[in-house]
Amino acid sequence: MQILHFLFLLGVCFTIFEFIWAIFKFIFNFITSGIQNPVKTNSVRIVKYILFTAVTVQFVQLINQNSVLINKQAVGIALGAIMILFYLIGKYQTRAMFTQFNGIANQFTRGIFPAFDGKLEITLIIGSVAFFVLGSIFPAYTSNGITTWFTDSILNIYDTPFFGFVFKVIGGFVLVNTLLRAGRTIGGLLSGKSFAEATKRDNPFGGRFNGQMFNQNPFQNNTSQNSISEEPEFTDYEEVTDDEEPEK
Repeated sequence: MQILHFLFLLGVCFTIFEFIWAIFKFIFNFITSGIQNPVKTNSVRIVKYILFTAVTVQFVQLINQNSVLINKQAVGIALGAIMILFYLIGKYQTRAMFTQFNGIANQFTRGIFPAFDGKLEITLIIGSVAFFVLGSIFPAYTSNGITTWFTDSILNIYDTPFFGFVFKVIGGFVLVNTLLRAGRTIGGLLSGKSFAEATKRDNPFGGRFNGQMFNQNPFQNNTSQNSISEEPEFTDYEEVTDDEEPEK
């Protein structure tokens, strides 16, 4: 039960961090709205992952100081690393899904979804897990004024009567989704699948949308319809009778 409570608090931590980060990101994008390039987008992503991991390390240490949920440090590090891994995998899958949808309907959704670099995301996920393990062993690497402010803000929101309840509910859903994702992945690995195959998310648009659906010219004839039959068509015809009428 203590392990479940520990994972639940991590889910709440992730949810409140995303909320606070979204506010800062909105202000930052508003100030730098004239700068549109991949370097800005990727830099923001890198900073977010570093902050996310560092705040999680400090949050885990703080809740263990207040009430010891995990007696052994190694168990806490393992559980936290697994939770971070599958939570970030879920975020990766969601971003990949929206990017695929953006590629299908790019004429309508261009500019709505941010650029997505799959290789960078995978690198950040692996780096976040490694940084969490390292930061848990050497807390001085993650302790600074920024992470302390984030951690204190998360705890203050958690203790707020109304908003705390809302984020507890959302954190519960995050925990359930993360555990289900971990269960599917472990089941896939046990069945002989690779890690990439086990964590692959089914395409919700598969079989419903064509990749060229929104790119077709409505004034262009459909070649598939024109190539149904290649046999020549007759525009003129004449009557053919078996027997000619005899001359009189």
